[in-house]
Amino acid sequence: MVENKLAVSLSKKDFGAIFRGTSLNGMFQFVAEIKEAVGHELPDVHKNNAELKSWAEFIGQSDKMVDLIHGGNKTRIEHLMVFMKEGSEEAIVVEKKNDTYSLTKMESLEALAPTFAYAYGAYIKEQPSQWLNETMDLEAYLLTVHLLDIYKRIQFRTMMEYQQMTSFRMTLKEVMEHFDKSLKGRDSRWILPNFVFFTELFNKYKIDMTDEKINKFLTSPLVKAEKTQNGQDIVVFTDKMAAFADECFNYWITCSSLQLVRLVNNDAKSFSPQFIIHTGKGNYVTRINKQGTVTNTSLDLAGFMKVLEGLFLA
Repeated sequence: MVENKLAVSLSKKDFGAIFRGTSLNGMFQFVAEIKEAVGHELPDVHKNNAELKSWAEFIGQSDKMVDLIHGGNKTRIEHLMVFMKEGSEEAIVVEKKNDTYSLTKMESLEALAPTFAYAYGAYIKEQPSQWLNETMDLEAYLLTVHLLDIYKRIQFRTMMEYQQMTSFRMTLKEVMEHFDKSLKGRDSRWILPNFVFFTELFNKYKIDMTDEKINKFLTSPLVKAEKTQNGQDIVVFTDKMAAFADECFNYWITCSSLQLVRLVNNDAKSFSPQFIIHTGKGNYVTRINKQGTVTNTSLDLAGFMKVLEGLFLA
């Protein structure tokens, strides 16, 4: 995604091998590629590349990194790591594509936020609707995202049967059965599997889907529960949820995840993990809190750019 004349592509083992003989700090406790490259010899074209060696030294001594994953729906998933160092205005961007690693030198930190905002954000100038509560339990957020996916599935099914979906109604039992399947999936055409995959690098949260939390969700402004004659719970959308689901069905583009990693006492610590749903009408940013809650914000393109600035320029 990042374009710069100062760039090089490496295989997975070559990427790990460029750090041989380089002093590495605690930022690299999670980089398995370095361990896998033990004993691998770099090709001469890379072994004698002084500039590449300087990049490896820069990365090895970086004290801040922004991890960014983007894609889903109909878009190829990209994974980028932006390495920065205190006192330097430069950054090295590492983009992982399968087993290929592309390294790019960016000569201005201030250029990073606009670069990624325009590449990944929804081009929205107006303030989008705030569909989600500002603060939610993590489980309530995951159920909300899951229901967006189910709505999409039902829409496709009714289209194939030459019918129209008039309203959302599904038993709670069916909702939860689909939820368990979706959590284990890796199908990037759906939002919930993207959340699980995109956030697994900073997966410090625990999903605790208790009956209490499910019942709390069923009294939220997004859904309500009705009883059938035989006592089954039926999940029904409120107008607010129906509008958000319709927006995601018609205008969902991609998802992103962001996290800031800082070196604290030579130990890599994750800060500000966020998941974003990008639609043609807004950038819906969800920050994952340590307390088992999430904070939701609906942003235009300028607002999304400020989120990125807060990470790159922190």
